[in-house]
Amino acid sequence: MLAFILPLVCAQLPAAQPTTPDPTIMQPSTATDPVLVTVEGGVGLGASVTGVRFEADGVVAAEESTRPTTFVLAGIEWPFSSNLSFGMRTGLYSVADPFSATGGDRSLIDAAARARISFDLWHPVSMDLMLDAGPGWWSSDGQDTLLGWTRRVAVGASYRVRDDLALLANLGWFQGNALPTDDGLGSATLRKTQGVNFDAVTLSVGVRGGR
Repeated sequence: MLAFILPLVCAQLPAAQPTTPDPTIMQPSTATDPVLVTVEGGVGLGASVTGVRFEADGVVAAEESTRPTTFVLAGIEWPFSSNLSFGMRTGLYSVADPFSATGGDRSLIDAAARARISFDLWHPVSMDLMLDAGPGWWSSDGQDTLLGWTRRVAVGASYRVRDDLALLANLGWFQGNALPTDDGLGSATLRKTQGVNFDAVTLSVGVRGGR
């Protein structure tokens, strides 16, 4: 009986049709990773400089408050996830250094690695937390050129004007430390002006855009 029914059932099944391979399978992706470009301008409030000063026949460590500093930042980021981005940025700062040979301004240029965490507060406003750190180069202003490092922590908000453009404002803390040019502040053989340490509370505004 079963031998009689099976041929009848198989005869009613549709014949198998040949399949055409999908040309997109195993092909390299042509999509590009999103890239974000950030440009900021700002001012350092409550700035102070720590360094050494010659007084009479010796040198003493001292700290002085300075006028507000100005700076410009430019960076590039690659999103790692919906909330986390990594990238690089460079900055140009005008720092008033009372411990320099002329008592004038120094230019501080740095190149830093950056990490940014963003959280949506309410559309289209997001909260940003940023951490930057990297090497810095101080202009000479009549004495030794200084090398060191910088770091910056900032928190702020960004307003998404459209999908590829946002306005931002950040409040942060910046520190630039120059390496000593001699034996260091604690050395008894200190003979010339050492590197300076610069601190400032920063306020900046800018734009972030990209594809």
